[in-house]
Amino acid sequence: MFNLFSDAAAFAAAIVKAIVAFVKGLMANAVETTSRTLFPFRASWDAGYRPAFLVGNRGIDRNHLDGLRALLKESGKTKFTVCGTVTPLLPLLELMAGLPEAERLHFYDILGNEITLDTPGVREGLYYLVLDGQHRVGACHVYGLDMDLQIVEIEGNPIDFISDYNTGGKSWQTQDWVKAHRATGIYTSDLYVKMDEVGEILPAASERFKIYILTGNRDGIKKTDAIHGKEAIDYDEKLALRGIEFARAIAVRLPRTGKDLTDEQKLVAKYFTSLVGIDLVYHVKTKITGELLASFETDMKNFLGNLTDKQVKDMAMRIVAKNLGDLQKYFLAEYKKYAEVHSSDREALSSAIDAKYTKLAEMRGKKAVEDRKKALTSSSYPTVRPSKLKDGTLAEMKQNAEAIQRYLDKKETLDRAKGRKH
Repeated sequence: MFNLFSDAAAFAAAIVKAIVAFVKGLMANAVETTSRTLFPFRASWDAGYRPAFLVGNRGIDRNHLDGLRALLKESGKTKFTVCGTVTPLLPLLELMAGLPEAERLHFYDILGNEITLDTPGVREGLYYLVLDGQHRVGACHVYGLDMDLQIVEIEGNPIDFISDYNTGGKSWQTQDWVKAHRATGIYTSDLYVKMDEVGEILPAASERFKIYILTGNRDGIKKTDAIHGKEAIDYDEKLALRGIEFARAIAVRLPRTGKDLTDEQKLVAKYFTSLVGIDLVYHVKTKITGELLASFETDMKNFLGNLTDKQVKDMAMRIVAKNLGDLQKYFLAEYKKYAEVHSSDREALSSAIDAKYTKLAEMRGKKAVEDRKKALTSSSYPTVRPSKLKDGTLAEMKQNAEAIQRYLDKKETLDRAKGRKH
């Protein structure tokens, strides 16, 4: 077990020592300036160094990676002109080792695996933490591009450094702060555990959506509160469980992707994974009384999970027409009819939706495993670009990168062949 540094001076000295050791390994490819040390991503990768990412920083969006590659391709370049910012990971891990669980920092590699003191390569100083430029680093890995990385020293919480560093560019939004404070333990309410559960049920859900469906509070957390780490929303177990039930019903009946989905289904699915969709759900509660109000939670779950094709089509028409009043009136009327007809079999219908969701979750898990296997084992020209692995060792990381490179090489050869034919 590593001992923590006894004082700040020792910790700062250790950071400098780690930086020096890190740079020495890349000195043949490094470029010294008066203000920073630069080294290329590809050279560091070939030398065995690996990027790491901080849980709580922005996640990597694959569409963003594709967009970055497209921009470089249009300019005829294979290297980004803007530098990324990194710091040696080992001192941060040592500092983390003695902190309480709620205050720990958590790191993951480019495949999504958690990095700890026992991760191969960490004790040898082979990992560096990406503070800024994670999408460019991801694009370099996936598409064989390059960029220069600069090493900096940081003091205090790296999340604060990252958010401050980004204020001059794409500024942090409320949901970025929420994610950061959840990851670093500033937010400790059980509400945030349930938010993760909603994210697993509805992967496209935003942080604001998650809070809204779990609390019925559309405003969620204000940005000023989020910046200062103020939770501002009381956790209500009953409301949270109701939100989870609604999310499962939406996932079962309104998938956002699939070969056989109609345009109407896709439109309504998108609507119900946005704030306006939850507006529509909670609007019903303000218009009912008596027994209908008492059974709202179960009836709404069952109604959402058993929408007919005609109801989906009728709602899509009203969504396209942007006639909110008509949509609310229609949704409320259909809900009331459903609740009255199914007053005697509520629990059976609810259990059926749970069973469907369990099956859906199992299918998602199997597909994820299959996708990872394909990325590792495919040697023929793939029909789709391999996606990054969610788990694996450093050796598997290399195999995954090779699978992606095979895809790109063969695609380029095929594209050239097509060009000659024309």
